[in-house]
Amino acid sequence: MATDADRILPGDGDFQLRPIVQHLDKIGYDGWVSVELMNPTLWQVNATEVAELSLAALKRLLPETK
Repeated sequence: MATDADRILPGDGDFQLRPIVQHLDKIGYDGWVSVELMNPTLWQVNATEVAELSLAALKRLLPETK
């Protein structure tokens, strides 16, 4: 079974996040989202690089703002 340490960036795994994002858009959610860095491998990477990778992952996943 997967643990918190096995987490990866949004959209990089097999779990389908796009239907969830589409539903949130449909109901008008316009709040915050966050990336949780539970994977110890990401803790070893330069913070700026992790931030850039996380932002790129979110941009691929989330629709453009209206």
